Amino acid sequence: MEWFNILMARLRALFRRESVLRDIEEELRVHVEMETETNIKRGMSPVALTTVAEEFAKSGFCQRANEISNTIAIEHNRSDA
Repeated sequence: MEWFNILMARLRALFRRESVLRDIEEELRVHVEMETETNIKRGMSPVALTTVAEEFAKSGFCQRANEISNTIAIEHNRSDA
């Protein structure tokens, strides 16, 4: 059944590109907000919060999200050709 879920996700990415990209952006935003709230509760200063956010932006997670976004764009362009 996993193959079916993979197939459905790829078809969704192919035909509903904008929706998939919005979902990825929303997921990333939620994670950043949760981490920010946690760090504020820990008493982290605004400068430290900025530093953490910059490190997160450079992290593998953000790079992977960009790779996924680029892959979706490439697949979408192929389907238009």
